[in-house]
Amino acid sequence: MIRNLAIAAALSLGIAGSAAQAQVILPAAPVINPPVQVLSPVVPVRVYQVQVRQWQWHERSFVNLFDAQEFALLKRSEGFETITIPHGFHTHVRYRLPLWTTYRTVSSHHTAHELARHLQFRGFETRVVHF
Repeated sequence: MIRNLAIAAALSLGIAGSAAQAQVILPAAPVINPPVQVLSPVVPVRVYQVQVRQWQWHERSFVNLFDAQEFALLKRSEGFETITIPHGFHTHVRYRLPLWTTYRTVSSHHTAHELARHLQFRGFETRVVHF
């Protein structure tokens, strides 16, 4: 009888112990509410591109051939066409920008036209493209 009682107690503790070890407690799934749609007024953003070109050839003269080549490389990196013409003791570099290129994009109409006037003063042909 004691033997049966001991076996029953061991089995109940063993089963209860193994059941406690096997029991996995999962956290409750969080409740996810759909986001609330906030309607804000849409303000249209105007963008203005200041575009430039220099159709006519311009020319600079250099006494040093190295300076002339550096200037020609600089102008080519800016998108200009260049021609280097050596003349004995000096070198001429001719350059022009035949295609319209975007100089800057601004958000103000006044700033765009002010920049265009400044570039015209510097010898460029300009236009302001409204988007």
